[in-house]
This record gives sequence, structure tokens and C-alpha cells, in this order.
Amino acid sequence: FGKLIEELDASDSAADEIRVQQRYALMSTYFATDGDSWTNRDGWDTFSENECDWYGISNCNSFEDGRKTVTGINLGKNNLKGPIPSELCALPDPDFFLLDLGENDLGGNIPECIIEFRSLENLQIFGAQLSGNLPAGLLTIPALTKLQLYDNNFSGTLDVLFEESDSYDNGHISIYRDSSFSSMLQDLRLHNNKLEGTIPALFGNFYVLKTLHLWGNDLTGGVTESGVCELRRSEDLQVFEADCQEIGCTCCSDCK
Repeated sequence: FGKLIEELDASDSAADEIRVQQRYALMSTYFATDGDSWTNRDGWDTFSENECDWYGISNCNSFEDGRKTVTGINLGKNNLKGPIPSELCALPDPDFFLLDLGENDLGGNIPECIIEFRSLENLQIFGAQLSGNLPAGLLTIPALTKLQLYDNNFSGTLDVLFEESDSYDNGHISIYRDSSFSSMLQDLRLHNNKLEGTIPALFGNFYVLKTLHLWGNDLTGGVTESGVCELRRSEDLQVFEADCQEIGCTCCSDCK
């Protein structure tokens, strides 16, 4: 980080500080995931001038003053090894919408701060040896359209996805109970994990949900009539795959 510190010392404007913050978030991710062993590390290994030219930086916003800020990262199947650092959440652009780190050997969990990306539309980190609980409040991200976290080792319950943190400082958590809750979510795949408990009735409020994969977990209990099955009857939810016998599912499109 020596060069990064030099850039911070030399910065004389807010724009410079934003750029240094961005480089800090990206380089922290590079070092935390053994960047020198990545399959493709073009730009990252030389700390080149324009981060938007680095391999896997799929989207950027451009500004009149020449600044470019990262809004999308796709480093799937690139031999990343090591936990996702919380420093990644320091990316400064509020329009950040894409994070794909699937099919890597990451391990650890997903940082809770991921929900600070309120414009996040596409989160794919499947087949990555992740574990622990799913991030609290993940399904309260208003723009989220695709969430694929299958083929990992996540544990805990699905209820945590609907939790909202009132304060990151004191860690106070409350369950979001508003029956009018809705989402842009269309594709949710959480199969082949170690999730327990029941399927929350709140899933029935994802009115544009088209695909739901929950099989290969330790889920139990019945699927509520006011939840997922109601979406199936309305034909909005086209694919619902689960372990039918374990959850008592009568509306699944495919039983595993």
C-alpha cells in the first residue's frame, strides 16, 4: 500500500480522495484474496493508472472532470483465494450494482456491510466455499434483482435475510414486518447450503420473483398459503424447486 499512501498524501481535492478510497477498496480485495495467484490480474498487479481498465472491472461511471468510479465487478472463476474483505464496501460510487465472485475458493462469510450498496442489482457468489450466516437484511436492498449464493456452506435461517439493522454501531437488529414489503427480486438461488428453519411468509411479497431454488438445505415445515404458494398460483413464480417432502410443499414446480 506504499504507493497508495503516497497518493493520499499528494491528494489536494475531494475528487482525489474519492479515487484513493476506490483504489484502497480494490487493492484490499486483491491482497486479501491472494491476487498474485489470480488467473488474470491485468492492471491489478501493476497498480495501473485507470482502475476501470483492470481485469474484471466491468462497469464504471465517467465524470466531466475525468474521474471514473467503479460500479461493477466480475471476477468469477478467477482463482481468488481468501475471505472477502470488508474494505470492499469502501467503494465510493453509490451506483455500484454488480458483484460477481462466483466459482472461486473464498471461504469465510460475506461482510455484513454489503447491504450498504443500496443500488446493488446483481450479487453472484456461488460455488465459493462461503460459510456462516447470510448477511442480515440482504433482501432489503431495494434494487436487488438477482441473488445467487448456491453451492456454499451457509447456515442459519432464511429470516435473517429480512432483518434490518437500525444502527451498525450498536448492532441492534429488528425484523421487517411490513406486509406491503416488495422487491425487484426476480432470481433467488440458495440451493446446496446448510440453511435451517422454515420458509418465511415474506417471500410471498416478492411479486416479480420468477425463480426460487431452495433445495439441498435442511429446511422444514410447511409452505404457507399466503407466501410462496400464492405466487405459484398466480403464475408469477415460474420455477420453485425445493425438497418437497421435508417442507411439505404442494406447489413446487420441481421436487428434489
